[in-house]
Amino acid sequence: NGNANDESGNGNHGVLGGANGGPALTTDRFGNENSCYEFGGYYNSNWIDVPNSSSLQLDTTVSVSFWVQECFRGGTDGWGGFSTEGYNYGVIAKGGDGFSCPPGLWIYTSHDINHEEGFCGTTVNNSYDYGNYAIHDITAWNSSVGDCDWLHCVVIIEGHHLSFYHNGVMVMDTRMENSADFSAANNQDMHIGIEGGYFWNPRDGKLDDIIMYNRALTASEVALLYGDFSTTHWTPNTTDYEENMPVTAVVEIDGEEQQNTMFELGAFSGEECRGSQMAMYFEPTQRYIYQMTVFGEEGDEIA
Repeated sequence: NGNANDESGNGNHGVLGGANGGPALTTDRFGNENSCYEFGGYYNSNWIDVPNSSSLQLDTTVSVSFWVQECFRGGTDGWGGFSTEGYNYGVIAKGGDGFSCPPGLWIYTSHDINHEEGFCGTTVNNSYDYGNYAIHDITAWNSSVGDCDWLHCVVIIEGHHLSFYHNGVMVMDTRMENSADFSAANNQDMHIGIEGGYFWNPRDGKLDDIIMYNRALTASEVALLYGDFSTTHWTPNTTDYEENMPVTAVVEIDGEEQQNTMFELGAFSGEECRGSQMAMYFEPTQRYIYQMTVFGEEGDEIA
């Protein structure tokens, strides 16, 4: 919605850094301008930092949902050089990958020479002793993702249990030998688009709608997240207007707040659509909210 602010109410706002002043605002998967961030990649690495806080403390459970678009331009190989045959892109890191950076939680996407997509790969490591650590580095491959396709990914870690979802469908469900332990990660700031050393695995491509939970999402919740952010019936022509503003709302019908994702909220000026969004369940408040960007010009009346 035009910035890196935290919309959960917890105040975990992002700070842009790196080349060109940070990632650039660009069009999202609906074509809305200035509605997601594009990261510069290996030769123009940039990132978003989120300072550590009490609301980012984890025990043994975390779920992370995000949308990603990549166009296979190459990135960091295992030795820190540039490669077009096998490389990783950071999504979020509290700490680093457990190999070259401080241990913690690292979620990434990965590519091999056949352009198979390792969306929802993750490393969990809680030891600074790299010669004697309990590390899990697991990737769910997906060869059906084409160049520049948008993909919705969810990573769920709960103790020994690890699962990955692509576009609302579970693609891996496995057991880790050691239970997740994020006590080291809890001492680290969170980094989006790179690891916590500002060198390894800078992202090249777009990220949008990153949501982090301190609990394990259910399959139905994952399906709702994928559906809520994927399809709307009204589409504003965002290039026609100079101004926009973010709106967060709930819907009441006959005085009763709606508790489902079946409704689409639209903003109109006359017959013109100026914004549209499906509902999203917001777990901290246990409410179904709409986070919508409304487009217009000075003097417009929006209904």
